[in-house]
Amino acid sequence: MADLVPKQPLHPSFISRLDPEYIAFHNSTLQYITPPHTLPWDPALRNAPAVPGASPPLDVAKTQDFDIVHTRVRAFTPFGETPHGGWPALLYFHGGGWTLGNISSETSFATNMAVRAKSVVVSVDYRLAPENPYPAAVDDAIDALQWLVRSGAQELGINTDRIAVGGSSSGGNLAAVLALKAPSLSPPIPLTFQLLIVPVTDNTIPLIDASAPSTWATNAHTPWLSPARMAWFRTNYLPRPSDQHDWAASPLLAPRALLAAAPRAWVGVCECDGLCGEGLAYAASLREAGVQAETRVYEGAPHPVMAMDEPRAAAYYHNFYFYLYFLFSARPPTQPRMRPKPKLNPRKWFTLPLRRKPTPTTTMPTAGPEAAGADDAMAELAQSLQREIQGLHVEIGTLRRERVQLFRDIHDIMLAKCQPQPQPQPPPPSESPPIPFVFPISLSTYPRPDTSERARRIEPAPKPEPAPEPEYEYEHAHGSRDAVAFGVAA
Repeated sequence: MADLVPKQPLHPSFISRLDPEYIAFHNSTLQYITPPHTLPWDPALRNAPAVPGASPPLDVAKTQDFDIVHTRVRAFTPFGETPHGGWPALLYFHGGGWTLGNISSETSFATNMAVRAKSVVVSVDYRLAPENPYPAAVDDAIDALQWLVRSGAQELGINTDRIAVGGSSSGGNLAAVLALKAPSLSPPIPLTFQLLIVPVTDNTIPLIDASAPSTWATNAHTPWLSPARMAWFRTNYLPRPSDQHDWAASPLLAPRALLAAAPRAWVGVCECDGLCGEGLAYAASLREAGVQAETRVYEGAPHPVMAMDEPRAAAYYHNFYFYLYFLFSARPPTQPRMRPKPKLNPRKWFTLPLRRKPTPTTTMPTAGPEAAGADDAMAELAQSLQREIQGLHVEIGTLRRERVQLFRDIHDIMLAKCQPQPQPQPPPPSESPPIPFVFPISLSTYPRPDTSERARRIEPAPKPEPAPEPEYEYEHAHGSRDAVAFGVAA
């Protein structure tokens, strides 16, 4: 492309703020594309990709198109058996400033979401401006949601109680507005989640005024979605300036009561995007109204990277792929599913750290004749890293099995320690004849106790009668005086 003239080169003052990988892709591809807002309007401009750099779509089980009131929808169903109760569903709106894009412009994202989040993704081909200005796109969003609730269970096998809405850029605007309108529809439609990727939430912010305190002023030289292009999109979609203040066009201006009834949200914004400030402000408004809203700011990224999943945005997408997967698995990210605690839990006292292999480092040439083989070296490095990752998966699986076995062994040992010890039993009686017992003293030497009835009665012993005193004869001739006194004959 050396003979091509750059149509939208990077501003020198902004290069240091951008991600190096985006800089390389912009200099090789994006800078040679003529900005559509500098050309006379022609519907053929929609034939080009809204944002180049998307990866090939993933294979899904089914792709179905359905016609609704004013437009059509395309449903992507993942492989696998239908869960009990039906598939969860994501109603998705593509970006393009309400002017560009079509039902196929974000098929890569839709199929990735269907496969990785294990859900049916329904992409809406809403009517575009300037042929169909506001509120045509909002009406199509409402019609698509009502059709999904009415026919989704029969046509797609979804669970109508588990519907989320999402979108990118202008599609994020439609998703946010639909989440605010769903509770007031007839009948009301409860949504589980809203996925807002670099959304437009305030169409009243001045774009060109550098003195205005907004991220449009700090990102006046941002690539791709410049203030001039955003003003062109806004004029196509909202030709009447009074419509810009309608909360259905600027959801940041919605009443607090509507914000409080909205489902929880995930809002992803880019640091080098003019829409960054209003996306963060909308998430803050949801939190002030009592709605759970998580935000993520991607440093060094401009607006279009969220639609360029080859290669940089692939890492970005994993955040909300798995966020939506855990949400649809009935496990909110901030409240993981709790498992019943065993009686003896060795994990409370024991942890086994995982071993990691060192990541190989390779120095890639950037200039000179050696740069000719840079692509081959990069491919070889990618294959090497893929083998390392596969090896780590195998090693992690082995370590997990070993840890489970170790926990089981510890559990058995602790159970054995806690069991009551058996008491020693007396030895069995010997079969030898018993030895007779012989008293050392004969019993005949001791008198037998009186066991008669009289002996058992307690009676006082009879008093003995006094003996009569003997009469002594005093014979002085034959006894002495002493003998006579003692009654003893001489």
